[in-house]
Amino acid sequence: MSLSLGMDANYINKIERGKAFPSMVAFFDICDCLGISQRDFFDEGNNNPDRINKLVEVYKELEDKSQSLVSEMVKALPRKKRSKK
Repeated sequence: MSLSLGMDANYINKIERGKAFPSMVAFFDICDCLGISQRDFFDEGNNNPDRINKLVEVYKELEDKSQSLVSEMVKALPRKKRSKK
């Protein structure tokens, strides 16, 4: 990834180890390379950002009545149990 960003081969490794910090431009390029939004980058609770983003795009294309039906169905689905920390 470092080379595809036009940086030296150890650039990403330095960021991961806290030895360097990316510029905002580099941060945007890293997110583009990973195929995620900047918001998704910081959302630690989102394990499937691509799947969720695709679902939201399909949901936006639905008519109001269909959006309401989908919303009610999703609310009725069982939830994952959260582990206590």
